[in-house]
Amino acid sequence: MRKDGSDQVDLIGRYFSRCDTQKQSMIYDALSKRHRLDWLRCELAWNDTHLVGITQQVGQSAEEFFHDCAQSGGPVYDVIASRSVLEHLYDPLNVLESMVSCLKPGGSMIHKIDLRGHGMFTPEHHEVTFLRF
Repeated sequence: MRKDGSDQVDLIGRYFSRCDTQKQSMIYDALSKRHRLDWLRCELAWNDTHLVGITQQVGQSAEEFFHDCAQSGGPVYDVIASRSVLEHLYDPLNVLESMVSCLKPGGSMIHKIDLRGHGMFTPEHHEVTFLRF
C-alpha cells in the first residue's frame, strides 16, 4: 500500500504475533530486494514495528479501533481492508457501520472473510459444516 502511494497505513491487531525476529528480518530483506522497499526501513535491520508510514495498533480490537475512529468525528481512510477479521468479531455489522463512518467520501472497503470452521467440526465433518447452524 505504501509503495502504491498511501501516505499512511494503520495495521490493527487484537493480538501480537510472536515470531523469530532474525527470520523475519531475512524475509523482509528478500522482499525489499524483490520490490525495492528499502525506503520503508527506519533502522539498520528490519523491524516490523518501525517502518516509514506504517503504524501497528496492537492490543486493540477492530471493534474498539473503528468505534473510536467513528466517534472522533471525521473520515480518515481512503481504503479499509481486512483479511480474516470480520468472522472473529462479536458484532460485525456494527463494526462495518463504524468503518463506513471512518471512510473519506468515495472511499472503499475490501474484506476477505474466512468461512472455514477453524477445526471445530473437522475431521469428522467437512470444514464448512458450521454454516448449517
